[in-house]
Amino acid sequence: MGKVLLREFILVLVTGLFSWLAIPALIGQSPAFPLLFVGIFLGLTFTPMHAISLMIGRRLPPALRMWAGMFAWVFAFMAQIKLVLALLGQGAAMSLTTMGMELLPPMLGLILTMMAALGAPKAERGQAAAWSLFLFSLPMWVVRDVLVRMVSPDQRLMAMAMLGGTLYMFLHGLLRIYAPSAVEDEHRSEPLVRRPVPDAIVGLVEGTLHRRARPYATTLQGLDDSAISVLCQPDEVPDVVSKLTEALGARPFAATPGRTVKDKVEVVVRAKV
Repeated sequence: MGKVLLREFILVLVTGLFSWLAIPALIGQSPAFPLLFVGIFLGLTFTPMHAISLMIGRRLPPALRMWAGMFAWVFAFMAQIKLVLALLGQGAAMSLTTMGMELLPPMLGLILTMMAALGAPKAERGQAAAWSLFLFSLPMWVVRDVLVRMVSPDQRLMAMAMLGGTLYMFLHGLLRIYAPSAVEDEHRSEPLVRRPVPDAIVGLVEGTLHRRARPYATTLQGLDDSAISVLCQPDEVPDVVSKLTEALGARPFAATPGRTVKDKVEVVVRAKV
């Protein structure tokens, strides 16, 4: 947990320094020390945005996560891309700095997605790319449609919100690819709290079936907290087991029919022996 908090502190501080030193230079103004604290405050708003996006993504099936990331990228950036293209098409004069400030955020999102795909094992490239696009684009959509609107029409604050958010999410994405923390990557890092069935698997099960999973299974001896279970009608069991087996894929967990509880049947998910 200490490493996670340290990383967040560094990212927030970098966002503050960027807002203080880089943003005024990009828009042709002089740096002002109070902007450091404004940037830090903005960084503190980016942190929960990323955390909430991570929690949402864990609840989504992989295919839905990919589509959600694509739509979020379009909604976050397509308007400014269209604006730049329209201005260029009309022959309007636009400096390279202005064009870069408009086009760099969407480009960095795509670059991060490609880096995530190339850095993942071949079988996991699609999922890694979807995760990176989702975790970059969803918070930036909120930044674009909520935070930027709140601080308009102040040009400095709008640039700090958009470019500062881009920097924060991009650096977070790089850390997730090359040095994932326990709360970001369930495959390449150890969980903060060891559980027989990790939260990521619980989220995958609930997202696949769209129903709550119970944190135990029923046995002849009582409750078994080394597994989770989902209650379903007897005629649903084969379909539920099939869906979970497909969703779990190569993960070291298996879905099997369990005991009958009243008029329903448990489908149990536990670690493979």
